[in-house]
Amino acid sequence: MPRTIVSLAKTTRPTLSQVLGREHLFHRMDTSRECRAVWISGPPGCGKTTFIASYAEGRKLESLWYHLDGSDNDIATFFFYLRHTILKHGSQAGEVIPELPTAAANWRSYGHRFFRALFSRFSDPLLVVFDNYETIPPQSELHGILAEVISEVPGRATLVFASRGNPPSAYARVRANRNLSLIDSDDLKFTCEESGKIAELRKIGANPALLERIHQVSEGWITGIILMLEHNRTSSASDPSRFGGPGNIVFDYLANEIFNSFDGHVRDFLIKVCWPQRLGIDLAENLSGSDRARQLLSNLAINNYFVTERDNSGVLEYVFHPLLRRFLQEHARKVYSATAISGMQRRTAELLISKGHPEEALELLLDNLDWEAMEPILARLAPLLLEQGRRSLLAEWLDALPRDRLFENPALLYWYARARLPAAPREARQYFERAFQGFTRDSSAGKSQLMQCCCGAISAILAETDDYSLLDPWINELGLLAPELPQSGPDYDGIHPHTILLTAMMIRRPDHEEINHYLLALDKPDRSGDRGGRRPQDQIHLSLIYLLSGQLDLARELLLPLVRDQSITLPNPAEQCQLWLIFGVFHLLCGDTGAVREALGRSHELATEQGLEAILPYIELCSCATELTARNTQAAGEFLARLGTLTNNRLTRFLYHYLSSWCKLLEDAVIDAHHEQQRALHCAVELGMPFLEVLSRTALAQLLFLCEDERGGSVQLRRVHTIARDIRNPLLEFMTLLVYGEAAIKGGRESSGGNALRYALGLGRKYAYYHLPWWHPGHLARICSAALQQGIETDYVRSLIIRRRLEPVFSSADLPDWPWPLRVRLFGGLSLEYRGHPELETGKLKGRPRELLGILMALGGRDILAQELASTMWPHVDEEYAFKSFTINLHRLRRLLGDDEAILLREGRLSINSACVWVDTWTLESLAGEIDQSYLRTGISRNRQETERLAERLFSCYQGMFLAGDQQHPAYEDARRRYDALFSASVTKLESLLTKCGAGDEITLLYQQALQRAPGSEILDRGLRSHLAGVDQRNGVRIEGRRA
Repeated sequence: MPRTIVSLAKTTRPTLSQVLGREHLFHRMDTSRECRAVWISGPPGCGKTTFIASYAEGRKLESLWYHLDGSDNDIATFFFYLRHTILKHGSQAGEVIPELPTAAANWRSYGHRFFRALFSRFSDPLLVVFDNYETIPPQSELHGILAEVISEVPGRATLVFASRGNPPSAYARVRANRNLSLIDSDDLKFTCEESGKIAELRKIGANPALLERIHQVSEGWITGIILMLEHNRTSSASDPSRFGGPGNIVFDYLANEIFNSFDGHVRDFLIKVCWPQRLGIDLAENLSGSDRARQLLSNLAINNYFVTERDNSGVLEYVFHPLLRRFLQEHARKVYSATAISGMQRRTAELLISKGHPEEALELLLDNLDWEAMEPILARLAPLLLEQGRRSLLAEWLDALPRDRLFENPALLYWYARARLPAAPREARQYFERAFQGFTRDSSAGKSQLMQCCCGAISAILAETDDYSLLDPWINELGLLAPELPQSGPDYDGIHPHTILLTAMMIRRPDHEEINHYLLALDKPDRSGDRGGRRPQDQIHLSLIYLLSGQLDLARELLLPLVRDQSITLPNPAEQCQLWLIFGVFHLLCGDTGAVREALGRSHELATEQGLEAILPYIELCSCATELTARNTQAAGEFLARLGTLTNNRLTRFLYHYLSSWCKLLEDAVIDAHHEQQRALHCAVELGMPFLEVLSRTALAQLLFLCEDERGGSVQLRRVHTIARDIRNPLLEFMTLLVYGEAAIKGGRESSGGNALRYALGLGRKYAYYHLPWWHPGHLARICSAALQQGIETDYVRSLIIRRRLEPVFSSADLPDWPWPLRVRLFGGLSLEYRGHPELETGKLKGRPRELLGILMALGGRDILAQELASTMWPHVDEEYAFKSFTINLHRLRRLLGDDEAILLREGRLSINSACVWVDTWTLESLAGEIDQSYLRTGISRNRQETERLAERLFSCYQGMFLAGDQQHPAYEDARRRYDALFSASVTKLESLLTKCGAGDEITLLYQQALQRAPGSEILDRGLRSHLAGVDQRNGVRIEGRRA
């Protein structure tokens, strides 16, 4: 079958012959074109098409011509041919005409983009003509689409509709807004004077009386005028008044009179060639067997015997007027037997197919109910129609077949399932099953056909996203067929069967023993070094497989070339939309919310433009997860409110409840989170996807532990272990072990919990896991704190804290290794560290901003009245000026610190942000409290190492006097005395602790190190002297004892 099936005549402007220029009607058209569109209506044969063509020629206007027929009820077919019309015109300027969607589309959105691109390619005045509009049924969506796109018509262009009827109701708003002008049959009627000019053009003698009678009888109907004039040519005595009656009756009578005046050869020729809608010379010669076909058709067109010639780049085609075609076919049925008529139609269909017009052949056979001839044509045409996105037309043709014939033909049933898949996946799955059964019974069917049915059934189940347990038999069937398929063998919709099988296994049977085998097979390079399975469609599926298996690095390898390499193209927008969605999920698992939003934005734009409504809920759900990752519960709640009505299958319901539970957890509504997670778990179990069940049970276990239900949480973790033990998925191991580790440490099982964290965080480092879906940042921060305290994967944990912007849940003294964004040291002089790197430009922090920071910390650094700070710094000016100066210097200080969030001003109170700033004064206070608690625990045996660690931490914190080297200020002096006393008291208590644990020999060193930091402390000096005196006294007692 020829590859190209574009009908040239369908998109070609008619060629004019013996046409009268109607200037008064041209002026009416000029006025009508002030609107964006013109509707020209009238009965058949009233001259609509000829008038529009003559107007375009007379006004020298560019025109795009589109002849509508019944197949244009399929919107994809309409845009397919209209796109061809534009491309055929040859204009390359302006916007690119959008590709035809191959999946279910929002045709209204596509129509707007299409016509915007169309008009951008023409700078001169333009007519876009839609002829034979009456062939579109009243219920067609096309009416609404074209009515809407009238708003896209620029001033230099006009849409022209030619129809036998008035505009459908879809055009009511356009008419009310005066964007559509009407020219009706009364406007098109010919005057008596014009009738005379027609007679002159056709060189037919007619006196004024005869012309008047012809005009009265025809009532200005041009077809009647021409037929009566032609009849008068051969019968001058005829009286036109006897032809009165409806137009079709007049036409049939006069056409019969004229038809009978032709010789037998011409009559036979006309009957044999009247079946196709359009005729090329070759087709006419083959149908008629006459070598005079060119001459006969040309004469009919030149003499305007209701035959129109159309020239498409030198290729001539002829179109019979619908009235003439109907007359000839009805006459043929009177003369020939039904068998003969069927033979003519079948012969015509065969020739149309050979000329590359199988669609027209199918319409002809459908009119004759010739199912036997239709079936092989449909089987050959189906793949091309699917490739062009014309699924609805294919389904309509297959639906026309008797049900028993369709169901007994597995090949056609398979294509019917493919055509129905995007719109009705559940229905398509049933057809794939019946087709598979049919091929199984057919001994001549090959394994490739069985494989296609398996792939189709799996694709339908995945598209349905409601019950993945239905995948089980198809995984088994395709698993038996797949080993026999070569790596470069047949695909299904551009995807290798191994990829489809792997996708099904990963979703339904992630523990399947053959998963690694097929992954290796698809990843194996061929002789050229290319990856055999890495076609773009395969890469999308494989990247999803790697994401579900927790192998983010491998997913990255597949996704990055697809989104960055402009030479790699995907066949249709649906796959591009899926690619960006999966790319967004990849970045979500990596914790990069900025990249997620960018990818989802691209996906949403494509989905909206292409009308891919089925994918929009998943984009919204992923966007919701992104906001939850960023802890923006308000935005996430808005997404969830919109999504409540869009969850129409178990997968979207699971994601909705899972994310709702996460949102409630972040809002600290643990009970509500528990209820939502239970609903999510029910959906996951019913859906039959182990990966989601593990996610849900892990989250539910965490919630139960939060509710102090350790038994219930442990039950869920055991269920997780049962499901996941044979699934080699590092991401699931990572998440579940973190939950167990946190619960174990909280329950006092530190050794067991530490081991779990050690293994989990090792996986996190190896696979670069920096985001965990459904986690409270406080819980993750607690885990990270425990890991840092035990020295577990400290570099990875610090990186995780930084990327997730975790805030500490314990005091700064408990977290010496926490990667604070900013460290402020005030003891021994002011110094700043950013992410652990000493800031070399601390000297820039001087003057009033430096003083503001010093006084703020001298007053405690928390909840200090801004007015108090202002009056402290500017005591000798009025309050308004002081506060204004304070505001200016606060802004400067924040800028110098490099983070607006480092200092918070809320409700008139200023605070250092403890979530992102470490301050040594707070650490000293916390350490002093810890030393005090240890000192007060009487009756408990002392641990020397613990006491020495406390001393080490104390000296590391206190490096000298508060803001040593800065100018004197009353607030500074108070702080210096306070912190010096706190430090000295802590050292004294450490002395007592060391004495009690038998480490008296370390006390001298303790005081010496303390005095290096506080050389003027009388308490420390007195303590050291007392300790040394005691040592001397003890030594003296020992000497006296020896002497004795």
